[in-house]
Amino acid sequence: MMHDLMRPIMIFQCKNRLLASVVLVGVAFFMNRGGSRLEAEMAVQALTVNPHRFSEEMRYRRPADPSMGAWVRLFVVNQGEQAIELDGTDPMLVDGQRAEHWLQAGQWTWYDSPAMQATPVIQLPSQSLMVMEWNGARADWGVQRSIALAARAQDGTQLPLGSHGLKPSPVVFRAISFLGDGQDPLPHQIALHLENTTQVPRSLWQLRCWLPSQDPASRIFHLARQIDLKSLSSAELILEPGAIWSQTLEIGALPLGQVVIEARLRRAGQQASESIMARLRVRREQFDISAGWAGSEVDGRNTLTREPFLRVLRGLHLNTAQIGEVPGYTDLPELYDRYPLKRFHKLEDLVRYGSDALLPQVHGVEFLGEPQYGGGKPVPPMEVHQALLPYRGGALPTTLTHSEERIWRLYAGLSDYPHYDAYRVVAPAADAWSAYDRWQGKSIRWGAPLETIGTMTRSLRDLYRPASIAYWSQGAHDGWSSRRRARSSPTPDELRMQAWQALANRITSLYWFNLSLESMLAFPDLLLPIQEVNRMALTLSPWLLEGVDTWHRRVEAEGRPQWDLSVVQTRDAALLFALNLDYGIDDQDNTFAFEQRSAQFTFPSLGTMQPGWQLFRLDRDGVKLVNPEWQAQAVTWEDQVAVEGVYIMGADPMLGLKLRQRWQSLLEHEQAHGVNRANESSVLASLQALLTPDLP
Repeated sequence: MMHDLMRPIMIFQCKNRLLASVVLVGVAFFMNRGGSRLEAEMAVQALTVNPHRFSEEMRYRRPADPSMGAWVRLFVVNQGEQAIELDGTDPMLVDGQRAEHWLQAGQWTWYDSPAMQATPVIQLPSQSLMVMEWNGARADWGVQRSIALAARAQDGTQLPLGSHGLKPSPVVFRAISFLGDGQDPLPHQIALHLENTTQVPRSLWQLRCWLPSQDPASRIFHLARQIDLKSLSSAELILEPGAIWSQTLEIGALPLGQVVIEARLRRAGQQASESIMARLRVRREQFDISAGWAGSEVDGRNTLTREPFLRVLRGLHLNTAQIGEVPGYTDLPELYDRYPLKRFHKLEDLVRYGSDALLPQVHGVEFLGEPQYGGGKPVPPMEVHQALLPYRGGALPTTLTHSEERIWRLYAGLSDYPHYDAYRVVAPAADAWSAYDRWQGKSIRWGAPLETIGTMTRSLRDLYRPASIAYWSQGAHDGWSSRRRARSSPTPDELRMQAWQALANRITSLYWFNLSLESMLAFPDLLLPIQEVNRMALTLSPWLLEGVDTWHRRVEAEGRPQWDLSVVQTRDAALLFALNLDYGIDDQDNTFAFEQRSAQFTFPSLGTMQPGWQLFRLDRDGVKLVNPEWQAQAVTWEDQVAVEGVYIMGADPMLGLKLRQRWQSLLEHEQAHGVNRANESSVLASLQALLTPDLP
């Protein structure tokens, strides 16, 4: 069952990571409006295409539309010595038509164009970059299409930019993250992962960073920094076929806003350069864990104004909630500073929330709910885009809740930090649970295969590359009910499996639905499992933030799923996950039942993994050393797993010590807040006391 585990996936690392030289590049702007267009040299620098896809594993009442479009980002550079003046209403034409034509014709679901800057003339300075994006609705705008591009000058003259196929680049950004330290909201490192998807080697010789050249909301970018990769290695950096190059570079503080990252490559033995580019929001990647809509009203007071409740939330390692301003909490520094929860709301005052004082207290902008449903009528993607536009030039990252894998491709690219919600027992769901043939022909309606959380995580992650994603996981919630199952929230094991399916496929924040006081008291047996998942995730968070998913395999035996195996890698470490899929159905109470199983796990030897690397298991009790066997192209060990097997291996000889220190620090945090197994009854008593009407 392990035959195709051996396909090599290589991750290259550069030595002397901290020796990267960051060169600030001054860019001259020639704003001569009378300059001849004959001297202007516009060219397509890069065309980034994310093909749409959907999973054939998911089951719906209606089948998914098989007509797949693509999310496209177009990067056009002025290579000339003079500025070019473009028509502010129609600066770019695609197949002879303006963007609004394709939207109204139903061919695109949304677009973003320099025309949205609402100026009569768009100045494209010398050596600057213009960015345009659109999302094709169907296969007419998918990877089989070839398009003719042209820029439109102020006087109506068209400047042809050639014909281009909508196909993915030979080398792609698989993941990009911006990292930092301490409380500073500004990142100063960039974690890059490039994949060569072809059979032809490429050399990587330069990285570039482009920033908005006029105002933070501009679609016009200037070259701000470039990194000569020769400073990282004495040898040329070669991306072999199938290889992933990973590196974390010191780049200096970047402003919080839009950025274009460019990698310049050459085919082996050639001098001509080719570029791949991505437009992202600069935001410091942090592993936040949300309590969801945690606040509720008890005896006329919001529970977030009650210190015992806040103490429990913090003791569970929750640092974010679905809140804006809560009188009696966010406006009381002596209370908020002891039990801070990051804001996760509309946050309309961009100046206030983007200030140095409040920005560290913000997770992201979220106010559109689930636009795929929209209260029964989907909100068109272009309306979603327009609602998020006011945040484009500010420091706040936008988020969007996706909810139905069958059609969420229509909303591809709309937010800085996308996430999705999907719950696998009792709760409302987009997919048809009775249609899954998972348990030897037995059909159920109270639950869905738990591993479909991993399926959906991979789907959304691939759709939005190279951006990171987050996930709403099913927690304790008192608002669900079912005629088919008495327990209306997941069991501890069902909860763990759903969360780890997302974590194993690399999410960088976790949102629990929905840890209100009433929900926690309704399902107190979920508090410690939530705490355990959070503690383990935070122990591993540096590698989840810096890393990239590189491999996944579903292991089956006799037609039945046995294990989900996944890998997340950095330049010098790997997270390895083994999730138990051989769970059954408890017919007495209609729950999923897990049993501890002994198994031999085999993972391919990926990237820089070497026999000298140490391997550790992280479980609910702590960090344990594992002694694997190394083969020619694989690493193997035996273990016992009930739900999740979580492992980390790395080149750092101090890895075990660092893991134990992180683990111990998190345990001490729990003890300081009085939330641990030894104090479980007191925690529940303090929560129950909050329901007493005459509580002071």
